[in-house]
Amino acid sequence: MLITSSLFAFTQKDTTQVIASWMLTGDFLGTRQVDIDTSIDHFHFYNPVYQISFSNSVLGNFGAPCISNIMSERYDRNEFFFINIYYPLMYTHDKTVFLNTRRQFTKLLYINGGTTADKEENFEVFHSQNVNPQLNFGLKYNTTLSHGQYRFQRTKRSSFSFFSSYEGDRHSFNLSLNTNNFSTNENGGITNDSLLNDINYEDPGDLPTFFTGTGSQPRDKADVINTFKNIDLFMLNDINLSACFLKTDTSSSDTLQKKAKIGLMHIAEFEINKKIFTDASPSTGLSGGFYDSAYFNGSMTNDSVFYRRINNIIRFYINEDSGYTFYADVSNEIYKYVFYSQDEISRIPYEMNSRKATPFNHTGYESDLKLQAGAVIDPLNFNIRFSGFLYLSGYKQGSYGLIAGGNLLHSRQLTGNVRINARYSSEQPSYFYNRYYSNYFNWDNPFKPVKRLQLSINYSHSPKRIESELNYYLLHGQIYFDTIAFPKQYNQGLSVVEFKLFKDFRLWRFYFLNKIALQYVNNENILALPNVSCYNSTYYKQDIHFKLTNGGFTFLLGFDMFFDTKYYGYSYMPAISAFHRQIEKKVGGYPIVDIFLNIKLKRALFFLKFEHINSGLLERNYFSILHYPRNERMFKVGISWNFYD
Repeated sequence: MLITSSLFAFTQKDTTQVIASWMLTGDFLGTRQVDIDTSIDHFHFYNPVYQISFSNSVLGNFGAPCISNIMSERYDRNEFFFINIYYPLMYTHDKTVFLNTRRQFTKLLYINGGTTADKEENFEVFHSQNVNPQLNFGLKYNTTLSHGQYRFQRTKRSSFSFFSSYEGDRHSFNLSLNTNNFSTNENGGITNDSLLNDINYEDPGDLPTFFTGTGSQPRDKADVINTFKNIDLFMLNDINLSACFLKTDTSSSDTLQKKAKIGLMHIAEFEINKKIFTDASPSTGLSGGFYDSAYFNGSMTNDSVFYRRINNIIRFYINEDSGYTFYADVSNEIYKYVFYSQDEISRIPYEMNSRKATPFNHTGYESDLKLQAGAVIDPLNFNIRFSGFLYLSGYKQGSYGLIAGGNLLHSRQLTGNVRINARYSSEQPSYFYNRYYSNYFNWDNPFKPVKRLQLSINYSHSPKRIESELNYYLLHGQIYFDTIAFPKQYNQGLSVVEFKLFKDFRLWRFYFLNKIALQYVNNENILALPNVSCYNSTYYKQDIHFKLTNGGFTFLLGFDMFFDTKYYGYSYMPAISAFHRQIEKKVGGYPIVDIFLNIKLKRALFFLKFEHINSGLLERNYFSILHYPRNERMFKVGISWNFYD
């Protein structure tokens, strides 16, 4: 295949020559360059969970809920906290990459692994093209099906993204529309962790699980299922008032239009989330100690929770050519919350005020008014930023935050940089932490605002391939899920110190990529993190050239290793899709090793990969979540093809 393809291949250009790609910054005041990755080096590293964080707690199966073990890489910002466990897999507007390309660009990705019983398939398509030099649109689609190695563990994912951007003299816009659908069979983990070393269970699919169902893999039907639906719409319109209302005086270089850009922005955000939890056999969870009681229905559970958020921001800003930007905006956020749990007899609307067993269909509305202002001062590329926000009314009334940051050392050649950041906030907890009603979990909590101080300093040097970061967190009023999966508030100071170091080495044709995170928490009963997490990727890279055909290909052969020290990690509660504290058993202390072979032939990329190649060579103690072992050894193959003609 390699020789035949090289005969018909033609000379190609790097995508960076024909494609400009970027993401919006968090404050929407600018952009940062993001390259479209068509390289061979990390092609086998396709799992989005590990692209965001190199240390994670996972339920084992691809596409299942996960949480980062590194504090600074953990996502917990969505008001609908149930869906945070899927964030690395989701298409969202804050992860949208916008493009401007002189040629149509299309990327296809297909990955296949496992046997018929535990098969995993992942297909993704990405396309972008320009209508004219200013207007671009594109789409991205992913579908994933993974049966899992353990029973009743199947996951399904379907994500779609449409994006567009326009850059004009007077008007520009960015549009991002995303949908995400997840369906996860919940098995509750294996009934006894020691069974993993029992020789009577040769196949992981033979291990008994807490929740069961009917049928056999891959056509098993689980009793307990979680379904998520998400819609995320983002639209930014930027009007250049200077260009619209001020004429350019070509005889003077001091006109206002040349000195500064005065603009008006409208930012619209629309989000819908829905979670549906079904349990065909509540008696299993009740007798197994998962739940205290079934409040509304003892014969079946059909819970749903709905969340809708509409946010409109009007921003006025001044951007001077000399490197100064000032802005002020006002925003209005409107929320809708709906809780529903099916009663055994009928559906009765009811305002839930206690944990008594009463059927209900609860709907709530909230509306918040928020002011925000900030400035960016960029003398000599120091990029100093200040901003602050305050909620004037609504559920979040009184919440506020202050943010500051800048570069202490910055070279114009972008080789070295030292950046500091500070953030202090006092914010009302998510509505769902204070109020939630379902068949197994009901609570009304008078939680106080969560106060959070974060200080960080980052050093990076491109030629030396090194980056380090020191983070300090001081949290007061931290909310966590206790050992029985109910939300609690810790009204004392909780401090976290985190140090991360990334360093790459190269020796001849050998490459060594190293990442390490050191973490300390002053109270592990509230927040437990591994003290040491590390990742290493070592590989040999070689270009092969055929003189006869003037063709060739590139390959690399190597291994990845992941390791966390032992700590009291999380347990998982399917009914509320939340990771919660446990003190039953320490997890970690086990290395996970993958070996891979990557091949690049012109625009085609291939990989062959054995995940968890060391499975069975050491003691079977590969848990990152209590009762949820990681997958055993699995062979996977992937192919990606890029088109930009």
